[in-house]
Amino acid sequence: MRLCHQSIRIVSLGLALCCKHCVFAAEDLGKCVTALVLPTASVLSRNASTGGTVTADVTVGSQGQASSVDLAGPNYNLKAEVDVQIRQSKFSPTCVGKKLRFSFQFQFEGEPTVDRLPPRVIYKSPRSFVIVLRPGKSIVD
Repeated sequence: MRLCHQSIRIVSLGLALCCKHCVFAAEDLGKCVTALVLPTASVLSRNASTGGTVTADVTVGSQGQASSVDLAGPNYNLKAEVDVQIRQSKFSPTCVGKKLRFSFQFQFEGEPTVDRLPPRVIYKSPRSFVIVLRPGKSIVD
C-alpha cells in the first residue's frame, strides 16, 4: 500500500508515505472501476521492440473518466497503449479524486507474425495484468 502527504514524502524501506487521497488500495478497484479497458494487441503494443511492465497511476475525474494518468515503463509504445486504453475506461463518480494504480506486464511469445492473434490476459490480484502477445512482423513490399 502506498500512502501520501500533500507536502512531505518520506521513503523508508520501500514504503512511501503520503495523504489519504493517494492510497492505492485493492478494495478501491471493485468500488471505483466500472469498466476497465485492457491494453491488448493493438499496433502499438505488438510493434514494441521489447516487453516490459507499465505502471499506471490513475486519478478518477468528476465524470467517471481518468482525469490524469501517470505512466512509468520501459517503452514508449507500451506506455502509449496503456494510456489510450485507460482513458477509455470508466470509473465511478463516487471515487472522484481517488488514485488507483494498475500494473500491465507485456510478454511476447512465439515467432513474429503479420496476423493479429488474440492475446492471452492473466489477472494477478490485486491490480496486475499480464498480457501475452505474439510479436508483430513488419510487412515489406
